[in-house]
Formats: sequence, C-alpha cells, structure tokens
Amino acid sequence: MTTIDSTTQPESRPARAGQVTPNRVTEFSHVGIQVRDLSVSLPFYRDQIGLEVVSEWLVEDAHTREAVDLPEASLNMALLRLPGTNAYMEVIEYRNVERTPVDPYHPNPGTCHIAWYVDDIDELYHRLVGLGLDPVSRRVVPINGGPLDGGKVIYMTDPDGIRIEFLQSDLYLDTTARPSV
Repeated sequence: MTTIDSTTQPESRPARAGQVTPNRVTEFSHVGIQVRDLSVSLPFYRDQIGLEVVSEWLVEDAHTREAVDLPEASLNMALLRLPGTNAYMEVIEYRNVERTPVDPYHPNPGTCHIAWYVDDIDELYHRLVGLGLDPVSRRVVPINGGPLDGGKVIYMTDPDGIRIEFLQSDLYLDTTARPSV
C-alpha cells in the first residue's frame, strides 16, 4: 500500500487565469448520480435538500449515446445547483437499457457519497427522519479531531440508498474559515 505524505510532495500551486496546465484538470464541473426514477429522486433533492432545478431534459442523441457507450439509451436528466453557487449535480435516470441496482453500502469499493454543509444539522436530521428518510447515523455525531474538529456530522440515504453526508462546521476541509451566515 502506498501512503502519500504531504510533507514530501511537491508544492501544488493553482494555475493562473489563462495559464495552460497540460494533462491536468482545471476546474470542477459537476457530480452525476444515476437513479431508478427521476420523478422520485428530483423531489428529494429539490424539496428536502434544497437544490434548485436548473433544467430537465430527455437525452436521446447519438453523440451522448456514443459517449456513454449505450446506443439504445435514453437519459432522463435533471441538472441541479446549490443555490448561489456553481456547484452542479446531474441526476440521471437511464431508460431503454438493462439496469442493476448496486449495493451502496459505505465500505464497498466503487461506492461514493455526496457531502454538503448545513447551518442547523440538528433541525435537518429531525426533519428528514420525520419525513421517513433512512438515517445511517443514529444521531447527530460530534466531530472530534481532524480538520473539522468541533463540528457535527450525519449520514442519510437518498431514495436509491446513495449516502449523503451533512456537515455543520465553521471550517472547510482545508481548515480555512467558512463565511458566517
């Protein structure tokens, strides 16, 4: 197993505007998740989590089908955004293709989770549990140690079992201060 020690890594400097950084990513675009039924998942992310719907559309063009290597697929899609930001999330229901749900159990290789900051994690936890959402965390858990020391965390699942992490902290993961609300 390789361990990366940040003290021995070369210093990483962000690219300046207009500077070319060959063979490296230059900016975050979006995260995408595949769901069983967009009509079930969209209200969850919009109404319960608070993301705004930027657009919804059905994709059936040859270029998209070629890009995802599914020549018969239709992609029923919604593009969501964290309000006031450029943080986007695609929610996609693939149609006309065989689909097999995956086991999103946290330690399974290939699974992922989505994490958002919130201002009142206790209220959110009780509201979501009251709506019948499946909590992974049995309570709001204090964060002891690490970059978010003193914060709070919970994990919940979306309608497809995808893990969602909610954080309440005055800090970002790099320990810089988050703006006050």
